[in-house]
Order: sequence, then structure tokens, then C-alpha cells
Amino acid sequence: MSNITKRIIWSLLLLACSLPAVVAQSSGAAAARAALKARGASWQPVHAGYQTILLDRPLAYPGKSSGKAAQDFLQTFGPALGWDTKDTTILLKLAKATTDVAGQHHYRFQQYLHGWPVLGGACTVTTTRNGAVKGFTGRLLPRPASAPASAPPASTFPLTAAKARVTTALAPKYPHVAQWDITEEGLLWASENPWATAAAAPLRLTRIFTVSEPGGYQAERVYLDAASGELVFHHQLHCELNRRLYYRNTAGFNLVWQEGNTFPGTLAAEDQELLLATSEFYNLMFRTFGRQSYDGANGEMRGVTNATLSNCPNANARGNVISHCAGVVGDDIVGHEWTHNYIRSMNGLIYAFESGAINEGFADIFGESLDLLNDRGTDTNDQMPRTNCDENNLRWHIAEDATAIDTTLRDLWFPECKADASSRESPHYVCATEENDTGGVHTNS
Repeated sequence: MSNITKRIIWSLLLLACSLPAVVAQSSGAAAARAALKARGASWQPVHAGYQTILLDRPLAYPGKSSGKAAQDFLQTFGPALGWDTKDTTILLKLAKATTDVAGQHHYRFQQYLHGWPVLGGACTVTTTRNGAVKGFTGRLLPRPASAPASAPPASTFPLTAAKARVTTALAPKYPHVAQWDITEEGLLWASENPWATAAAAPLRLTRIFTVSEPGGYQAERVYLDAASGELVFHHQLHCELNRRLYYRNTAGFNLVWQEGNTFPGTLAAEDQELLLATSEFYNLMFRTFGRQSYDGANGEMRGVTNATLSNCPNANARGNVISHCAGVVGDDIVGHEWTHNYIRSMNGLIYAFESGAINEGFADIFGESLDLLNDRGTDTNDQMPRTNCDENNLRWHIAEDATAIDTTLRDLWFPECKADASSRESPHYVCATEENDTGGVHTNS
């Protein structure tokens, strides 16, 4: 499967869960639904965009693989799920198969009309370890009355004109979109409002374009009518990240970059690193924990480079700002400082003594996790396991990319490698005063 095909499929799956379920009205659908209920099926209450069915008694298909059982289930009970199995213009194709830690199999199917995928027509069938069908979730739709009876002719709309339409459509939202990369992805069926019912939103064959900020974070997917080039639909591929970059401090006249500006443009290496690491940290927290920005409400994330701190070389965090002295910008340090702001917004962990050490410990853990995941920076041998205090393996070291610091600051693998404490019983544990590192928050972290 090509990378383009995979991107199309994942775009379809992303939107499928937001579309309203189609309730079948035909007698065949009623009969299939009754048959499913007789087998112990129950329809679960979920949001309006999904149909979820659980089978108290999984349906066994003796002698068949779990994948074939999933296909037979759809063919048998398709009318109860919203799919007219007798309509040969609409087909289901397996998009992805996975197995979870419990041994259950999950088969993801994509709907196709006249050979092209339908935006929002997707479902998953789950089977037991032994291949018996136990559940269904997703949306299957009959061919809308508005859809053509046969495949439309191949598109003749020029690519250059299509790109101009894409740029024009997005310019009000992204002033610098003319500088972005535009990639054509393929064909699929979409409507002007994929969240509306099929009757209210006729399907149109579209050409898909991905429009992405060069080297940056923002991107949109645009659907143009395959024949005319008219805009049908578009949606963004990024979350509502909102970054600002300042020099020295956050005074308004020190602003040098904000979301929507060209990236990287003329920004220095440390400026680029702070912005990239900030977006990576936003994504790490959102995709892992569902938290959007430090405050959970997509709050603006401001960064300062060449900061005029009183204790340079250093970095600190407060509110929605992280400030870094020159030479103290690295992905793990940026992640470390943003973790402080996330913690402050979430639980108010007091930054002193043991609670402050816990705060610092979390900051190191998430900063280094970001460092290990993004595959950037001077992470020498960080793919290798640690066995000793070897400085040539930077796995679980903090601040190796900080040019203003001669050595890494802390070692999470074994803190004693840097004369820090790994427990209260460690000889390096500090019973410090508040004036001494705010009660030893770094040494005891």
C-alpha cells in the first residue's frame, strides 16, 4: 500500500467517527436487525455519529479465519448496519487489520462507490481470539439517490488551476498559504457537509489536496470537484496550536514570530528548535492524554530565546511562557519547561522541597521522553540500553544539546551518575533549606 493511499485511508477514518449513522428503513434491514437481536446483539448509546453493536454471544463461523468471519458478518447483516449488500456499486474493502493485547482481532473496512472511497463510510468488526464476531462500530451507508448510477468521466481540470483554487480557498485562514507545499493525493467521494445526511448533502467525486506549512505544523486537506475544480469541502489536519516567539522577554515589541507566519523563514536555529519542540510537546500531551495546550483549553504557548534571566545559562517557566537563555535551547529542555506549566495549570504542585522535586522529576521524564521520540538532536547511542554511567550513551540524559552547558545536567537512568539522589536513602539526598535550590528540587528530582 502506497504512502498516498495510507494518508487517504487515515483521513477517511479520522472523519468517519463524526458522521451520523444511517438508520435502515427497508424490510430487509428490519429483518436483519431482528436477526441480530435474536443473536444477542445490543445497540450501544453513543454520540450521533456512530453505530456500535455488541454481541453478548459472539457469532462463530466454524472453519473460517477471523478475517473471513468479519467479512461474512458484514455480508449477512449489512442491511441492519446501514449497507445495501445488493447494490454492487458500493463495496467494502479491508483497510487495516490489528490484534490487541487480549488477542482480539479488529478489521477496519472502507466503503467504495464506483471504485473510489467514500468519505465517512468506514467500520470496524471485532472478533474474539478464536475468530467469533463480537462487535461492530462505524457507519455504512447505502448509495445515495443523488449519487450517479455510473462512474463519472475522468477529470480534465488542470493541476495548476486546481492548486490556484486551493490557495484561494485557504488564503483567508492562512495569509502565507501561497508559500506552502501542495500535494495531490487521489480521488474520493465527498459532500459539501459530510456531517449531514446523504439526502441533504449529495456526494461528488473530488480530487484531494494536502496543503502543508513547509517544515512546520499546520496543514489542511482540500476537496475539489474532480470535473469543475469547484471547492467542495476542506478540513484542517492540525490541532489549534497557537505559538508566539519573543527575544529577551515578552514585551510586545520583542515579538519575532507568531502562528501563521512563514516557518522557518529567517529564524535562527535555536528559535526553530524552540518552536518545533513546543509543537511536538503539544502533540505528545494531546495525543497521549487528550490535553490541548498547557491549560487544557488551547491556550497560547509563548517562548522566549536569548532571555535576559538573572541566572544564565538557565531556563524557566511561568504561566504560558518558557524562557531560555542563549545556548540553553534543546528539545528535552523545552519539554521540561512546558511540563512545569502543564503541572502548574493542572494540580498546583508546590515548587519546593519534596513536592518541588516531584515537579522537577516529571519535567525531566516528559522532556526526555520527547527527546527520545522525535529522533532529533545529538542523541548519541540513545537507541541503546544503558548499563553504566557512560557519557557516550545519551539515553536518559538531560540537556545534551545545550551549547552553553559543558555537560549534561542530570541522568534519569541512575541519578547518582551525576551525584543526584535516586531515593530518600541515597547519600546524595539533600535536606536543604528553601534558599538552597528551593529545598533541593533539582538534586532530589
